[in-house]
Amino acid sequence: MSTVPPLTAAWLYLAPVPTAVGCARMFVTHTLRSWGCGRGELTDTASLILSELVTNAVKETGTTAHQTFPELEDLGLIAVQVRAHGNTLTLEVWDSSPERPRARDVGCDAEGGRGLLLVDALSLEWGTCVPPTGGKIVYAELEFPAPGPMAPLEPLPEPVRRAVKTGPGPLHAMASAGLLERVLVGLRML
Repeated sequence: MSTVPPLTAAWLYLAPVPTAVGCARMFVTHTLRSWGCGRGELTDTASLILSELVTNAVKETGTTAHQTFPELEDLGLIAVQVRAHGNTLTLEVWDSSPERPRARDVGCDAEGGRGLLLVDALSLEWGTCVPPTGGKIVYAELEFPAPGPMAPLEPLPEPVRRAVKTGPGPLHAMASAGLLERVLVGLRML
């Protein structure tokens, strides 16, 4: 039986575009599977919550329309971090907007606007914090069960695999403006 170290974290930087949501879902699924807990309800719940948080970050700081690469240059980045500590799994999404998300009352016929209501219903706790570097981090916590045996992993697609960082890492690496700037410079050089 595999065990997750006392603190395990993985993070990913994404352009704030519609495809970021799918990449974030794939990232959390792969991360949980690599930690030996990637099947069943935890993965489904974490994927849904992270989808909602990344969707909000894209709406706040990015674009919901498909654009060419040069048009993306001024968008900046969003960051996703998955942390396991003890029996808590924390999902975090950083974006550069200072606007805090709010759950909205929506009518029965509305096609959207229920994301944070889902996050609230599915998580133990969720909230927002403002790091000293600016922007905001929206987080949600889930109960993290003891990991089971490691399942065989399907490899992530090459561009995502190169972007994923794992290990204990700095807990708030996603909030470091300097680090985000270096990542943006690196992306521009590709």
